[in-house]
Amino acid sequence: MLGSFSSGELFQALSRPGQHEVRINDLFSGNVRFDGKTPVFDRPLVIMAFSNRSGSNLLADYLRQTRRFAGFAEALNWDEVSLFLSKKRISSFPEYIETLARGAPPRSIWGVKASWDQMAMLTRANIFGMFPEVKVIHSVRRDVLGQATSHWIAHQTGKWTSTHNGTSAVPVFDSTAIERILMGIHRSNGYVDCICQAMHWPRIPIFYENVQQNMRLEIERIAKFMGVSIDDWQPAKPRISMQRDDTNATFKRECFARWRGALTGQP
Repeated sequence: MLGSFSSGELFQALSRPGQHEVRINDLFSGNVRFDGKTPVFDRPLVIMAFSNRSGSNLLADYLRQTRRFAGFAEALNWDEVSLFLSKKRISSFPEYIETLARGAPPRSIWGVKASWDQMAMLTRANIFGMFPEVKVIHSVRRDVLGQATSHWIAHQTGKWTSTHNGTSAVPVFDSTAIERILMGIHRSNGYVDCICQAMHWPRIPIFYENVQQNMRLEIERIAKFMGVSIDDWQPAKPRISMQRDDTNATFKRECFARWRGALTGQP
């Protein structure tokens, strides 16, 4: 059985510009493509592929601590680009990327967070032509249902990280919303894998749970993947902390009960 995805869904998704691509194209009046014949930089570009609540902010925090990596902001979100342009005069998307990358410290490798559709945007704009090599750190979670419930809770409270104030809203369980987010995460992870294979980009999956259990080992794995040494790094407390509470566990139990009912016919 081939599953329930519609015919050509992946091809159509990769072909269709996402909201960030459309808005960024407008911000630069269509001047978004790098047409240079040789790379601008002599160091690789690191893409941190992610989906919401995958643990990418925590991972980025630790990577920046090593001082061998810089960036990893959500600089590809159209509103972030718009804010940047309100402060600095830049005429093209490649110039925007170059400005950000040149702001990294001399010994560091610059990276940026990207969803699968933002990776497609960078490809269409030939931004990867500005760098001699592209490598992908894929921030993922084993507990994808936990990720989905966390996303749904953050959507209601506005507290996307522990540094956000959020609101006093009490999260309400909604199985339809959680299941939609859950399947979106699976789809996102699959798309990232397909993009990396199609473009021949090395990809290293980093699980949030592994970072929680042995952060040093996971950061060392990334350093080895990138060919750098972090022997002199002394880990510090990250800026953000875990937000999970009993609400997450309750929502997961309710999802499991609902699914068991579907399987057994018992409501």
